[in-house]
Amino acid sequence: MLDERREAAHHSQRGRRRLESECFVSWKGAREASDFASFAPALTEMMSLKREVATATRPELCATEPYDGALDQFERGMTSKRLDEIFGATRERLAPLLASVLAKKKASPDVDALHPTLAFDHPGWTGSAEAQAKLAERVAKDLGFGRGPRAVVCLDARRGEPSSYPSRASTGSPPRRL
Repeated sequence: MLDERREAAHHSQRGRRRLESECFVSWKGAREASDFASFAPALTEMMSLKREVATATRPELCATEPYDGALDQFERGMTSKRLDEIFGATRERLAPLLASVLAKKKASPDVDALHPTLAFDHPGWTGSAEAQAKLAERVAKDLGFGRGPRAVVCLDARRGEPSSYPSRASTGSPPRRL
């Protein structure tokens, strides 16, 4: 019986990893194409899996609110009710600020224009990910961040290159930063 459970857990874990990988690929493609609809099926399948895991590992929390079981895996003791309170208070304070920012943008559209030297189509940046990485490293160093846990640029843990998705930096091995 124990061997059967171990075998089932092993297959489940392999399936979860496969799904996470497929979901990441789908998300990345959808992000690049600005097409959320193409990502929705993978996200739906991933959410279903996360719901199953939360229900299996934290049934007492999922009994009243399914999200609480999943949330507890990342933030012990946090509940969806408490999150609603936090985000409600945040929304109250941010709504007037957002209205003010949008009004200013409408009155003066160039208020948030990117400085020309930072634009990706600037001749100094075209095709130059290395130069951008060096600039990020220099700026981080000037701000007091160094190589280590306080650094700000995430690198893909497997390939050592900039990651398009921050949590991807920690997959399989400790995050490597600047």
